Amino acid sequence: MTTVTIWRDQQKSITAFCAAGHSDDASESGQDIYCAAISAIVQTACIGLSDYIGAELKLAIEDGWLRCEFADPQFSQSEGCKAILETMLLGLRSFMTEYPGYLEIIEEVR
Repeated sequence: MTTVTIWRDQQKSITAFCAAGHSDDASESGQDIYCAAISAIVQTACIGLSDYIGAELKLAIEDGWLRCEFADPQFSQSEGCKAILETMLLGLRSFMTEYPGYLEIIEEVR
């Protein structure tokens, strides 16, 4: 199962997120379509934040793990960042509803 942890600030803006784990450990490497779908959603959000909005990000990516946070936490308050990140979360929630058992979403305020 993949776990996506979303961190929010006191204003409820998403300031960072981390996706960890593989959705279907039984699949051969490269054949896990559930994991690929989750990965596409979170990586597209990172691309939108950096390339479209111009946010400077702290990214860490390894096999089965991605962490993204803003280099400047105040950037999370921009409407563009909020739109991209909340849309990412909507996509993840929709995936979780459609394909139960492959994704867990944890939201924390810090």
